[in-house]
Amino acid sequence: MACVGALGLACLLQLQDGALVGLRRAGWVPVKNVSYGVMKIVALVVLASVFPTYGILAAWVLPGILLLPPFAYLITRLLPTHWGTTAPPGEPMDVRRITRYASGNYVGYLCTLAYRFLPPVLVLHQAGAVAAAYFYPPWLIASSLMLVTSNFSVSLVVEGAFDRSEFTLHTRRAVAQTSRLLLPVVALLVVAAPWVLRVFGSQYADEGATLLRLLALSLVPSAVCILSFGIARIHDRVAAIVVNQVALAFLVLSLSVLLVGPLGITGVGVASLIAQSAVAVVLLWTQLLPALRGQDPEPESHLQEGEGVDVPNSPA
Repeated sequence: MACVGALGLACLLQLQDGALVGLRRAGWVPVKNVSYGVMKIVALVVLASVFPTYGILAAWVLPGILLLPPFAYLITRLLPTHWGTTAPPGEPMDVRRITRYASGNYVGYLCTLAYRFLPPVLVLHQAGAVAAAYFYPPWLIASSLMLVTSNFSVSLVVEGAFDRSEFTLHTRRAVAQTSRLLLPVVALLVVAAPWVLRVFGSQYADEGATLLRLLALSLVPSAVCILSFGIARIHDRVAAIVVNQVALAFLVLSLSVLLVGPLGITGVGVASLIAQSAVAVVLLWTQLLPALRGQDPEPESHLQEGEGVDVPNSPA
């Protein structure tokens, strides 16, 4: 029961992050999450020795309980100002449309979880615990860097939904800012992968350097995919999100299963690079390039029902 309650609390905290971003107050999100992290560390030091069995769980949950009410109050204070500066929706939204939109994004999110969190389990199952230990640091570094593009994609969705007339400008800025931050890091990791992993030990550097290089290179097509999913959300193109996310999850996981045997942990890096690049080519042509050129594709709901929908999205 305690774990179920902790999961519910984590969901509420995540929803608060999305609400703050949607209210165009994203600056509060790092304040909240940094506070949460510091409080968890302090609570862990205090509680782990006092409650050996449940100290870690308590250290994870109690800071969230303390942070949830003040940020809920903050959101209620920000809502009236947001309503006052937001134009009324141009088209009516009904339950069927919202359900279609939310369910499609939910399926896409499940696929994201699959190809981001199952590869370590796959490596553990197929290659053993030692290989999994060498695999995890490069995978953690690459997965963390994906958050850079994810944050730009979320901001693009918010700003694009807020002012569609400036959507092309917002898209170009998101691509430019992502490139400025991500490309130098990718180049650094490709060159300095052994030295980065040497922090964990020389054996980690020997075993994981090639994997880290491949995962770093895959961050470039991954950025194309993530930004394109944001564009698809603004244009209500749910099928594009679902089809490409399913394809991405299928390719990453299936290729990993096939390649871990002959290539070891490097096989996952090869699988990720191939999968991300293949899907990125499709999304670049169908989503990102049209947005950069100022082309505004019709939403799927328009094609299906004879009218457009402009639905702001919470990040998936």
